[in-house]
Amino acid sequence: MATIASATAKLGFKQRTMVDKYMEGVGSFLGVSAGQIAASPAGQSYQAKISDPDMPNRWARNYRRAFGV
Repeated sequence: MATIASATAKLGFKQRTMVDKYMEGVGSFLGVSAGQIAASPAGQSYQAKISDPDMPNRWARNYRRAFGV
């Protein structure tokens, strides 16, 4: 059974590829290159947020807070 600790670890692993997949997906959706998305303010903001080493822990804290624990 999954736990918050295992989900946090899995998110840390997936974090390595999330930015590239996001840039490619949004670029494809909008019909532009991934580089154009990465250079945009929204792309840069997403990259900064996801690339933060503490992102998985921040996610876990926010998830716990949402349930009041």
